[in-house]
Amino acid sequence: MFITSRWFFSAGRSRWFFVSYNTSCYTSCMEIIFSHKFCLVSAAMAALLLMLCCSCSSADDNDIEPDSQAYAYLEVFISIVGDIEEAKEDGIKYIGIDATKIMHESPGEIKKLFEDYVKKHGISIRWDMKKDKCDYKFFKKGELIIFEDIDLAETKLETEATWMGAVALASANVTYIVEKEDGVWTITDYSLNWIS
Repeated sequence: MFITSRWFFSAGRSRWFFVSYNTSCYTSCMEIIFSHKFCLVSAAMAALLLMLCCSCSSADDNDIEPDSQAYAYLEVFISIVGDIEEAKEDGIKYIGIDATKIMHESPGEIKKLFEDYVKKHGISIRWDMKKDKCDYKFFKKGELIIFEDIDLAETKLETEATWMGAVALASANVTYIVEKEDGVWTITDYSLNWIS
């Protein structure tokens, strides 16, 4: 058994310290510490890689091209919903969407845009509502928007949107024309078909 004394620098404490130790014990202790540090470093690296993978995949899943047709539907949605804070004051808790008759090939994009638009106001979107299954008494705290596309092209959407408001006990049907100009979707025309 050999006793050795040595000076060590501790980065964590930013100072030198003097240690006497048993060399055989030191060797086995250093092996344990090294293997422990290796495990910690490995775990940290695995966690970092996992975080990077998750952030990359979620970014890819959530990225919607700025000129996507989904933004045409968002323009109509914003036009119908109007001032969300005012709607909240009227007692609206959610907005139901019947998107069964839309022509857009990626309804998930539309869903994400709508939900992102309303979530900052504390209102939720219900995607399970259908026109033929709705009655005012069943959705007293919400509104229902029904999209029925007439035509969808690369740069133009023509859709008929029906709005039913349970709180106001009112409804309306409007035909919207939304066109993409310079990569931006804008409502270029609309006509009120009926209101009640």
